[in-house]
Amino acid sequence: MAGRPPDVTDEEILQVFRESDEPVLFTGEVSDQLSIGRDGTLKRLKELEDDGHLSQKQRGNVMVWWLLETK
Repeated sequence: MAGRPPDVTDEEILQVFRESDEPVLFTGEVSDQLSIGRDGTLKRLKELEDDGHLSQKQRGNVMVWWLLETK
């Protein structure tokens, strides 16, 4: 990954999903749990999707994400 090192690790992002009581999370819900903004969160979630850790579905401007690995 080019640029500055991430302030939040992939594992920390995945842990947000593991600890959630909800089966899916909005990008903003994930962002609210981390020390990065929504745009940065969206970029990182897309990278985790590309790596096979997450999946997402978008309806209009609403995007939800879910963990593909088991808790």
